[in-house]
Amino acid sequence: MQTEENSSILVLTKIGQVLDYLSVNREAVSVSEMSRQLNIVRPTLHRILDSLVAEGILSRRQGHYIPGWRLAQWGARALKAQSLTDVGQEVLEHLVERARETASIYVRVRAIRICSVRVEGPGLLRHSISVGEPLPLHAGSSGYILLAWLEESERKRLWSESIRFFGGSELFQWPSEETWQQIRRDGFAVSLGQRDSALASVSVPVWGQDHQVKASLALSGPISRFSPEALPVMVQYLLKAARAIESQWDESLA
Repeated sequence: MQTEENSSILVLTKIGQVLDYLSVNREAVSVSEMSRQLNIVRPTLHRILDSLVAEGILSRRQGHYIPGWRLAQWGARALKAQSLTDVGQEVLEHLVERARETASIYVRVRAIRICSVRVEGPGLLRHSISVGEPLPLHAGSSGYILLAWLEESERKRLWSESIRFFGGSELFQWPSEETWQQIRRDGFAVSLGQRDSALASVSVPVWGQDHQVKASLALSGPISRFSPEALPVMVQYLLKAARAIESQWDESLA
């Protein structure tokens, strides 16, 4: 028999699924499509959506749902609480001066990665992503970094969820264990034309005092500038910047 506590947990889980879904789907989607994708019956989904709108967590525009003002407020406070913005901004500015490429910090939120701090490179050709933008874990060097040190079962679960949110099952095959071992052994990951054939990135982990990966630090830009000769230099810049972030990061808030 389902207890009141279990019922509440189930509702919270469904709310989390709805918010995750809306955060990664930029195009307007119907309630019917959302119901099918999330496997939540329409009457239940309608009740959840109406409640979230009433609380300011979602907004409804022309029959479709988008993140509301309270989500934006929570997101800003969450980034500030992790102290990444204050610590990361200065470090990334120095990193960009040296590497001459766009630098970003990504954190994992369930099965997605979020760009939390970003400093654009000086070149006219650059990789454009906005702070707060959700991106897949299963594509890009930063996603691989955020997954590589997790237990295999957790890694596979998050990989599958990321593909379900963003699509691409026909393009992105589950990497071999040797690939994950190589990333852990090298301490960095490289993506050449994976999400976009013209773009490349290289990423390293940012570690917490609990010896867990707290974020990934990346350089990204046109693939032509990420040559075999340039990558080792970029990795050294990244590793030095990651150590600087770790030394300043207030772990009591992380």
